[in-house]
Amino acid sequence: MSNIAQSCYMTLSVGVALVFALSGENAYFRRHYLQALLIGGLVLIATGIADLMLSAAGLGSLLEPFRNAYRLLVDSEVAGGTKRVVGLMPEASAFGSACLGAVANLVFLRPCFESARLRNYIVPFTILGFWQWSRFRLPRRVMSA
Repeated sequence: MSNIAQSCYMTLSVGVALVFALSGENAYFRRHYLQALLIGGLVLIATGIADLMLSAAGLGSLLEPFRNAYRLLVDSEVAGGTKRVVGLMPEASAFGSACLGAVANLVFLRPCFESARLRNYIVPFTILGFWQWSRFRLPRRVMSA
């Protein structure tokens, strides 16, 4: 059964890559895809900051409606004297992997942004924001992966 599942996952991965390759020929799609990556990255940074600020103020329960895990949430752990940032994710490893994926996309696709303002100022600012998370806030096991 697992061989069938692996074949399905591989077929799905190839299909998604093919769809993005064919869709990427359209300039309208490319522009909106890059803008979505940038906005998603900024939202990740904002939710991480909100998580830190609300937890420090003792109001961390305000973010619970946004977290959709029905299991035990691992959101109050302290690693290295610092609260692990979870943003709106159920645990820090989910937040860390989302940040890592977003920053990798922004780093490698930065030259594709047509607007000089986005390419030279906003995207590097977002990458710098993720770099700060990786230096000070993300769990070490996510950063070592």
